Amino acid sequence: MKGLGMMYCRFEGLQEGVEYTVCVMAEAISMGGFTVRSPDWSEKPTPIALPMVAVPAAPVIQVETSSSVSVSWEAPKATACEVTKYEVELTNGSGSAIGERVPTLAGKRTHRFDALSAGGEYSARVVAEARHKSGTTVRSSEWSKLADALML
Repeated sequence: MKGLGMMYCRFEGLQEGVEYTVCVMAEAISMGGFTVRSPDWSEKPTPIALPMVAVPAAPVIQVETSSSVSVSWEAPKATACEVTKYEVELTNGSGSAIGERVPTLAGKRTHRFDALSAGGEYSARVVAEARHKSGTTVRSSEWSKLADALML
């Protein structure tokens, strides 16, 4: 992390929900070629926690018609920032995805899947996404558990 005029640094591999703080020390090379270092580290700032979004609970899947199901879910219980959207994924009985993930806005916690095959076994799962006040987008660390499988 050395470099003339460098005033930023990116830290990777940090964990969500854990508090971190960063201190800085200056170093320069004098005209004579020796290193000059600031006498001490900068003041320790207030620790900040990386934003975290809890994993949503397993959704509930219900038969709507002979070829459609609806999936509903609850908002995550504990989040460090406001949920902005969810993605819901319909799966077959063994948990493999059927089609594309469907994004839904944060205020909507239900989605209907149509044009399904009668006699098929279906389930679903959900992931939450939020935006931290810093502007960072954060996803729940994993998908929800699968909904109990349902035969159509």
